[in-house]
Amino acid sequence: MNDNLAGVLSGSRFALIGLDDAEASEIISALASIRAFGQQVTGSATIRGLNPFAPFHGCIIDAGCSSDLISAPEEAIARIRKPTLLIGTARQMSEHALAVADMRHDFLVRPYETEELLVRAFRILRNTGTEYDLVRPAKHTASRRVVVADDDQAAAILISTVLRHAGFTCEFARDGQSALKLTRQSLPDLLLLDVGLPEMDGFGVLSALRNDPATSKLPVIVVTGRNNEDDIIKGFALGADDYITKPFISGEMMARVNRVLRRDDSEVN
Repeated sequence: MNDNLAGVLSGSRFALIGLDDAEASEIISALASIRAFGQQVTGSATIRGLNPFAPFHGCIIDAGCSSDLISAPEEAIARIRKPTLLIGTARQMSEHALAVADMRHDFLVRPYETEELLVRAFRILRNTGTEYDLVRPAKHTASRRVVVADDDQAAAILISTVLRHAGFTCEFARDGQSALKLTRQSLPDLLLLDVGLPEMDGFGVLSALRNDPATSKLPVIVVTGRNNEDDIIKGFALGADDYITKPFISGEMMARVNRVLRRDDSEVN
């Protein structure tokens, strides 16, 4: 377990809402492995007039749940006003993309690995110091340009097919040096950056972009392997806005792309 991740999560308390007993038990065990705590919270356990979420640092909620506490994820996030991780299907992620557009919230698609759960929990707590944004829908995607940096031609074709179907324009780079040069020249709206690029890896590209005033705020989504926790943590430390794991679900990829772009719109405006 990465020391930085464990250091942020150790001692943290998460309210679990709407999850079945088996999944809740697995999440509680996963949190306990890094000395964090999870507790199921139900309407019957609350006292009228008191905020049942006050003792918690964050919440983990089933995206499809409806209970005495909440009627929908959007209502829950607005009411709880704590970092929230929704768990559900790729379709539910697309449906609730606006609910998790703020960087204090995130979405985890089932099935997931324990490591990914902990990384996403780390991510929402890491951003607790940021202000809430009034997030608007992203601008029309027809004007959006994306650089896809991936040395795997099949992966690049798949990613570009999904993006183009949604109205994006794509440019390609097959190695790190080309990705850095192309991004600096074209200043796209978004860079999808594979970690394992030849000549200069994705971390080198990301570091160079973040140290250049012209590209320091350019949205970057790191693309990496599902179980490589160190890559994910390093990507966030260098300034990545989000990450997508391989193999990916097209609906999840587009939801994460739109989420990052909506956040960028809110900061610009």
